[in-house]
Amino acid sequence: MKQLKFLLLLLLSSITSMNVYAANNNDRFTVNGIQYRVSNVNKHEVEFDATNLAGHVNIPATVKDSVNIIWTVAGIHWSPCPNMTSVALPNTIKWMHKSSFKESKLKTITLPASVIQIDDGVFRDCRLLEEIKVASENTSFYAENGVLYDKRNGTKRLLCYPGTKSDETYSIPEGVTSIATCSFMRASKLKTLKLPASLSKIEVSMDDVWDQWINPFVYSGSITTIDVASGNNTYKSVDGVVFTKDGKQLVIYPVAKTGDGGTTTYTVPAGVENIADAAFNTSTQVRQIKFPTTLNTIGKYTFFRCYALTSITIPPSVTSIGDAAFTGCTNLTALNVEAGNSVYSSFDGVLYNAAGTELLACPAGKSGEYTTKPTTKVIKESAFSFCAKINKVTISDQVEVIEGNAFLHATNLTSVIFQPTSSLKEIKSKTVFRQTKIERLDLPASLETIGNSALQDMPSLKEVTIATGSKLKTMGNFAFYLNPELTSFKFLGSCALQTIGGSAFAQAKKLQSFTFPKSVTSIGGSAFNGCESMTTATFDDNSVLETIGSAAFQNSGLESISIGKKVKTIAQSAFNSCHKLKTVNIPASTTNVDPRAFLFCSSLKAVNVDKANTTYSSVDGFFMNKSKEKLVIFPPGKASTYYTMLPPTLKELGAYSFYYIRNLENVTIPKLVMKIGEHAFDMCKKLDAIAFLGEEPIPAANVDETAFYAPNIDKTKIDICVREDAYNKYKTHPLWKQFGVITKSFKVNTDGNGNVEYFPLSRKAVSLVDVQSDVFTLLVPKRVKNGATDYAVKLIADYAFDTSQTNVNEVVVKADVDYIGIKAFQKKNGTTTVKNVFFIGKTPAVDLSSVKWELPVGNEEFTTQKIYVKKSAEDAYKTAWSKYASKISYKIPDVNIAKKYGTFAREFDTDFSEYYKEKNDTKVAAFVAGSNILPGGGDYGTSTYHVKMWSIDEKGGASGNYGYVPAGTGVLLKVLDRESTPADFYYTIGEKDNVSYTVSDNIMHGVTVRSSRVEASAADPVYVMQGGVFRKATSPISNFPVHRAYMKTRALPAGAKIMLVFDETGGSTTSIEIITEGKAANADNVYYNLNGQRVENPQHGVYIRNGKKVIIK
Repeated sequence: MKQLKFLLLLLLSSITSMNVYAANNNDRFTVNGIQYRVSNVNKHEVEFDATNLAGHVNIPATVKDSVNIIWTVAGIHWSPCPNMTSVALPNTIKWMHKSSFKESKLKTITLPASVIQIDDGVFRDCRLLEEIKVASENTSFYAENGVLYDKRNGTKRLLCYPGTKSDETYSIPEGVTSIATCSFMRASKLKTLKLPASLSKIEVSMDDVWDQWINPFVYSGSITTIDVASGNNTYKSVDGVVFTKDGKQLVIYPVAKTGDGGTTTYTVPAGVENIADAAFNTSTQVRQIKFPTTLNTIGKYTFFRCYALTSITIPPSVTSIGDAAFTGCTNLTALNVEAGNSVYSSFDGVLYNAAGTELLACPAGKSGEYTTKPTTKVIKESAFSFCAKINKVTISDQVEVIEGNAFLHATNLTSVIFQPTSSLKEIKSKTVFRQTKIERLDLPASLETIGNSALQDMPSLKEVTIATGSKLKTMGNFAFYLNPELTSFKFLGSCALQTIGGSAFAQAKKLQSFTFPKSVTSIGGSAFNGCESMTTATFDDNSVLETIGSAAFQNSGLESISIGKKVKTIAQSAFNSCHKLKTVNIPASTTNVDPRAFLFCSSLKAVNVDKANTTYSSVDGFFMNKSKEKLVIFPPGKASTYYTMLPPTLKELGAYSFYYIRNLENVTIPKLVMKIGEHAFDMCKKLDAIAFLGEEPIPAANVDETAFYAPNIDKTKIDICVREDAYNKYKTHPLWKQFGVITKSFKVNTDGNGNVEYFPLSRKAVSLVDVQSDVFTLLVPKRVKNGATDYAVKLIADYAFDTSQTNVNEVVVKADVDYIGIKAFQKKNGTTTVKNVFFIGKTPAVDLSSVKWELPVGNEEFTTQKIYVKKSAEDAYKTAWSKYASKISYKIPDVNIAKKYGTFAREFDTDFSEYYKEKNDTKVAAFVAGSNILPGGGDYGTSTYHVKMWSIDEKGGASGNYGYVPAGTGVLLKVLDRESTPADFYYTIGEKDNVSYTVSDNIMHGVTVRSSRVEASAADPVYVMQGGVFRKATSPISNFPVHRAYMKTRALPAGAKIMLVFDETGGSTTSIEIITEGKAANADNVYYNLNGQRVENPQHGVYIRNGKKVIIK
């Protein structure tokens, strides 16, 4: 009993895993030069599909794909291998399809014991194969003398005779009861085949790859004679031709056999009533057939591709001719019917029924244009197949049905014309126009059905139109499959179309758009799979479409789609790998969406739901249940390298909600989430960080065991990020302690002003979550460090100032934040001290919490705050943050100079030139650098010393702009063209902050962030601007105001007074001289008045000295 339970558990585990992989059957991938085809997703089985590898090829038992899924190699598919010379098959191979190892150079092959199924024609395209071997342990197949036999079902069946086996004569052993279709195909050396008495069946069947009936000897171009043992009760041979024992049916005519007596004419013996299906298939020597008067039936594909055949006359006795009986006879120019035949007739060499209503066969040698007989109602299967010399066919208006393969391989057919009054109702299944050169099809309004594969594989087809008033109801599976040049498909008016079958337009890589008639009720699986150029799919406002099938639009080029208003179901993988898809709009009617419907849609950022939908809802493009408490689908394009936020209302992450999101590196889980569903994060190979906003860990019992499915996810490589207060709970939790490093929030105390707390949301980014820093201006930096880890500051969290005990007046955001939370600057009691917020970056945050989560009024990010941005960014901010547009400005009004001079310092680059540029008024210059104390003076005053100052642009500031002040730089401001700044004066955030400035020799010292203590003494004084003049301070200043500056020069002589002398040249102030009262300078400092006259003892006024203007006060 214990063993039974164990096996049951294994089975259940297998069932659990079988529905998680994102691939679909028929998907392909390549590993180490071998292409594999997915044959069974649920069992994780693939087939060897193709390779260009040369020489020996070793096929592995298992293979690991690009996402580390392990697949069992269980079969050999139709597999081109042009360079393979030998192969080793693993003992996992269970089946082998026809045309295995197609076009290879294999000479011998050994089949393992594991093989239990082999298709007819398995090695038919291995033209160098000489020998087949089978492992002795194989219970289904065996080889004898290099020939492959099937021993299943207690019988012996010849399955494959190697094409280049050296025997000229081969006798099939007694005991063999049947010969498989294609078993002697391409036998190039065999001339005589002897059939045993035990043989009871020579198999003829429809080949599903070539879509034609074939016998065991097709293309066996060397066989001239087939002899039947005299004791055989089913068959006999006459002159090397096989007949039924009673002589009434001609069964097989050897491919290389000549006609009567070595001629090119063969006379079918008298008494033969029936020529079997495919009896003369690919015969190479016979040019003319003479039929006996006893003949009444010619089978399907009887003379298929008898290239030498030039003449056929149907006798009166023939009453039944199978489909494609004369197809591919390229030298046959006419099919004639003798007078007196009551069933068939010939019209212009084309075979019809007697009434002229069914066109049966156009001889492949016929050339030029052809118009069907006016009485024609049906164009029969393969009627124009292989008619390579026909270039145009006009379909008469009475034709109602075109059957399958009707124009197959009519390789020069460029035009098929339907009449405006056409009665065409159905284009039947199978490839009607395959491998033609038709570029345009104009299908008539009368058409009701396009069958499965009807119009597939038309390499030149570019445009299809459906006439207005169309009665078309059904497009079958693969209807337009593999039309690589199809660019346009248009309904020219109303259409009754209801069903678009599976893979109907698959791999139409150039199809640009599709407009669905309102009557369409279902779109089949993979209908538009691989339509990589199709950017739009449009549904009528009154569309009745109810189902979008599995993989319906997979791998298409859709950029957005609004689902039809009555769609109820969107199946698994419906839009997989639509890499350009950005937006999906779900209507109110949709009640069943598979959570794996949009896998690998790497650009998808929004799945929006109509608010009237009773099952689903959305916010910010997140696809949720109606209550917004369960996440159904996470749009893959929302995955961010820095942080990935989720709606705060969520309580549950649903099954498959993040399944297989390749670029998901991190996720922040809201505080209310207490459940994670099955396979929620399965296959998220890049996931390395989960941040939990909740202090209480999600219970282990509420996390499905496949949520982080162990075979695919290594939990130890995923870090956990939590708030400091929750750290111990997660560290000891039975589930979450199994993950990687548990990281907690950290605090930064810059310059000892108090803590700012940051919460890591990933390995790369943090959110500012709490402020206890006692400053006037809070700086939010671009990056912060916690130990050795350097983080980008990307978010200002909801309620960031909620518990703040400080009185921050301003916030300067230097960080490139992407998210600003609600009530971010507001305290818990609803008050705020923050008056201004400065955003230095040019790009506004993409996420405002209140907008992103559609929160009600009363949940704003900014309340009473003014918002200041760069002038160049103002429009961008106003557009992005439209609800706050009235608060946003680039004009900062907090500088007021009353008496010519002021001081200034800021935490960010500023520019005082913008006001003048806009109003042509009020020039303000910033001065910084001072010289050593220099002797000087003259007759003015009593001192002989002065200090000279330069404007900031002369000392490392922004070139050519004396009003540009780099961040943190103290300056002396002077209003150049008036006494004071006007009431509406403003400065702006500097636009040149991408440059680092080094201001030299600055004697101005700025105070930023908060008011500070400034040390001063009699021996080391500072100079403070008051009322437009500097005044000496010789004792400490306990509370020097923020955003102002003081001057500190080298030591001056005792008792010296400071006066200002301004040097203006060409109207642009470049320096200020600070001189002390005293006598004039020595002879090098000669003064001139403005008339150019030398002045020996200058008094108060304006003079010229050393080529510059000076003012003496």
